[in-house]
Amino acid sequence: GTKIWESDKTYHHDAYIYLNDKKELIGYVRIPKYGAGEKESLQFKEIMKKMAKTTDKLVIDQLNNPGGSVFYLYSLVSMLTDKPVAAPKHYMAINQKMIIEANQSLRELNSIKNIDELKKAMGGETISGYPTSMTFLEFMKSYYQFLVDEWNAGKTLTAPYHLYGVDKINPHPEVQYNKPILLLVNELDFSGGDFFPAIMQDNKRATIMGVRTSGAGGYVIGVDIPNQLGVGGFRYTGSLADRIDNTPIENLGVTPDIKYSLSPKDYQNKFDGFKKKIQENINKL
Repeated sequence: GTKIWESDKTYHHDAYIYLNDKKELIGYVRIPKYGAGEKESLQFKEIMKKMAKTTDKLVIDQLNNPGGSVFYLYSLVSMLTDKPVAAPKHYMAINQKMIIEANQSLRELNSIKNIDELKKAMGGETISGYPTSMTFLEFMKSYYQFLVDEWNAGKTLTAPYHLYGVDKINPHPEVQYNKPILLLVNELDFSGGDFFPAIMQDNKRATIMGVRTSGAGGYVIGVDIPNQLGVGGFRYTGSLADRIDNTPIENLGVTPDIKYSLSPKDYQNKFDGFKKKIQENINKL
């Protein structure tokens, strides 16, 4: 279509608006990874302000997304809804080190009496773009207390619980995109690349198109061990997450509403078939 606007080239997210053959203004934004923070979240907010004011529909491209920060991911979700959306629950593997840290965190959080003290403790007004608040403080306290209680009950794998107690992602106070969304996914979407489409699909906030995501359905824990083998470190799964219907994300990933797998013809013809399929389905929204 005819491109009428595009985002600043210095932005983390490539974004533009085009006019399609139905005379609708369609927005496009690329989310390359969820390993980002407050700066990138603020840039996304500026893009969504433009999209909310101008466009009729939105295409979100998160193909080949390796994941990243859950709080950054939640901050993006908050700008794409005008209603609270449910977040997944996690079965979490717990150990002595985690419980020591949970008790330390509880002592620190229990000493916080106002929002200024909370912002100082958190290092700013947001955590990777997700806003801090006294409500969030209570969520975190309940989360750490839950971990301690589960350990004291003799468990090493918890019952399902929301990460940091965040059961609902509330709409952003300034930007709320509430128009139809087509979300593009593929088999190289991992972790956050699984969680974002799972949240959007479970809350009926987007139509998913592409190939089933990888199914890396939990957070990961990094380990560094001194060695002479040239191994910098390794990561392993620390949790297993459930969707709203209690279906695990691990190994299953997110099955798209509209299936489309790239073919040799796509690669040979500048992805014409893929583009036509996107246009066809954005027109149906």
